[in-house]
Amino acid sequence: QTSYVPTSKLRPGSIEFKGVRTQASYTVFCWNILGVSFLLSGIVSYMLNKGHEVPPALLRATILAWETAAPNTLLVAAVVRYSIWPQILEKTGDTTNCRTWRALTWHNANVAIALTEVALLGG
Repeated sequence: QTSYVPTSKLRPGSIEFKGVRTQASYTVFCWNILGVSFLLSGIVSYMLNKGHEVPPALLRATILAWETAAPNTLLVAAVVRYSIWPQILEKTGDTTNCRTWRALTWHNANVAIALTEVALLGG
């Protein structure tokens, strides 16, 4: 159930995230763009290792993917930790859905992977 501030004109409603719809959330977008960033970085590294010239468009796409993924990943983690989680605790106290392996992986591994990239490779 989605909830809004009392003065909002938006109507509360439920959205089922099953199947392909699981890709619709912002958290999953960040997870996917981080994966695309690593894929593109790997392709660039492979091409350079094999002595091939890397097209400038691929280099731009790689940097754009990383520059999109890193800050959004940290934003998701901050919003979940400091906004969504406290609201759930205040309203129902039941954080069962937030503690599933999928939710924890999406929110925590996202940040861990992004920070590992920065720490080991300098971003």
